[in-house]
Amino acid sequence: MIMRNDLAQVQIILDYRFSQFDNLELALTAAGADEGNHDGNRRMAQMGEKLIEFLLAEAAYAAGASRGLLTG
Repeated sequence: MIMRNDLAQVQIILDYRFSQFDNLELALTAAGADEGNHDGNRRMAQMGEKLIEFLLAEAAYAAGASRGLLTG
């Protein structure tokens, strides 16, 4: 289990304050780590993966990257 002071440190490192502290904890909890919820944070992980893909594509597009780089 993640300790609250660890989550506070994450916020300091990221220089970002999460409005829903529980979502930060869920995001940092590995799937299967919670015995009562074997699916864990799978949905949040999938959303995060797609968000990262989008942000990378946006940055590549803004930098004038070729179509091949943008489509993977």
